[in-house]
Amino acid sequence: MTLCQANPIKKNSCNEMDGVRLQAKRLFELQNYIDAQYGGPGEGWLRIVTTPAQARQAINAGRLALVLGIEISELFDCREVLDMPQCTTAQIDERLQEVFDMGVRQMELVNKFDNALSGVTGDNGTTGAVVNSGNRQVTGHFWDMQTCPDKAPPSHGDQEPGAQHDRTHSNIGDATPGNGEGVDALAGRVLDVFGGTTKGYVAPAYGPGPHCNSRGLTKLGEHLIRAMIKKGMIFDPDHMSAQAQREALDIVEDMSTAEARAAKKQHRPAVLPAVMSSHSWANDVVYQRIYELDGVVAPRTDDAASFVKDWQRHRSWAATQAPKGYDFGMGYGADTNGLGGQPGPRSKAKTKLDYSKPFAAPIGGVTLTQQKSGVRTFDINKEGVAEYGMFADWFQELRLAADEVKPGLGADITRDMLNGAETYLGLWERAAYGGNSCVKDGSSLQVEDLHAALGRNMEGFLDAVGQPADRSDDAYVYCATAASGKTVAVDVTFDRAGKAVTAREGRTPLGALVR
Repeated sequence: MTLCQANPIKKNSCNEMDGVRLQAKRLFELQNYIDAQYGGPGEGWLRIVTTPAQARQAINAGRLALVLGIEISELFDCREVLDMPQCTTAQIDERLQEVFDMGVRQMELVNKFDNALSGVTGDNGTTGAVVNSGNRQVTGHFWDMQTCPDKAPPSHGDQEPGAQHDRTHSNIGDATPGNGEGVDALAGRVLDVFGGTTKGYVAPAYGPGPHCNSRGLTKLGEHLIRAMIKKGMIFDPDHMSAQAQREALDIVEDMSTAEARAAKKQHRPAVLPAVMSSHSWANDVVYQRIYELDGVVAPRTDDAASFVKDWQRHRSWAATQAPKGYDFGMGYGADTNGLGGQPGPRSKAKTKLDYSKPFAAPIGGVTLTQQKSGVRTFDINKEGVAEYGMFADWFQELRLAADEVKPGLGADITRDMLNGAETYLGLWERAAYGGNSCVKDGSSLQVEDLHAALGRNMEGFLDAVGQPADRSDDAYVYCATAASGKTVAVDVTFDRAGKAVTAREGRTPLGALVR
């Protein structure tokens, strides 16, 4: 909103929720336009999806499945002014239903400024000083960043809590490293030049870092998180203050535990909360807690060598913290909003991307060559990801950078990145339909439940019995309890129309499915 107000040439409302409504409208118009180029309604390569089953159907048809999400500073117009909320629980419920009906299935609670739902982690470096002035304009106060205690309050998990802190700011004279402009430097520069009403504010001189925002999760924020989970939406804690993230994940863990117990007693799939960090605006403890919750992390893009290091860390965390059988896959958070910085070139690359010969795309059998536009030739070795089409080059860079660490890691990171969509869909399915644990000592799902659901389409079947333990070949494989009391693996097959037609025991070894 503040950047919009600073823009001297504009034609749309600066209210962020008005922006959400307009962007959703434009996205559906884009889908309709693409459909018109490919034969009519539903025929285009882009599908806006609102359920995991819709996403799988689109992907299986070779189309791009798009999930709508929200990342703004004043979600649902829930601004706070001098800590006085400008919204109510009733308004939150009404506006949540509005965006749900609009097709939104994933949300963050905050972005740049404290609001009535949560405090923010803030931006670091010189960008932080400018954005902090914007926080003063919007809320009437600056960020309340205090020097963190030696040990942040313990979480529900057993991770070392010392890394739970917010961004560190450059207007203090400490020796904390990494105090440059930050990844959103362009936003800070625009606000600094055109900010008008933000000028003249002098941010407070904070004490030495690391810093912790004293504002955590509010009662309104807690209410929204619980409401999102009940709707099967994906909650993203990025940009929340460390305290708010800690409090939010405590809520999610409590709800997950309670739901698992209730589902076991009621002999039904457990409909579990979905949590993901979409672009690295959290901390290492939060990421590990997300893995403990069967969640997903998509690190912020960086130069290929740095991103490979992130991948190695996240892969290790998932291996040690996620539930047994977790299907690790990793996406990337490019934050391609026009203001977020994009990956630069590797400064110490031993093997540069060789443009003298074509290189293979990671999937689809496509061969790529060096990109040219008019008289301009793009080279990732010299300028990094200078435009968004160069993410194809960046993926090839990931392979090269990983193989420099250890031969063979290039294939591993490619496989994990390609599996990111499947991991995300699994997370979403558990929140929308419920997940079934496959255990040796019995299953809450009964074989007769599977037979009773035959005849339904794919989404109806998932609604009835939850997601499968595995998708092998042409079947959905479930662990279920037979009439004898023995746990068995059951293969459910679907016809070409997507209707469940058979449920047969014995084709898949049970041991391969036990988590």
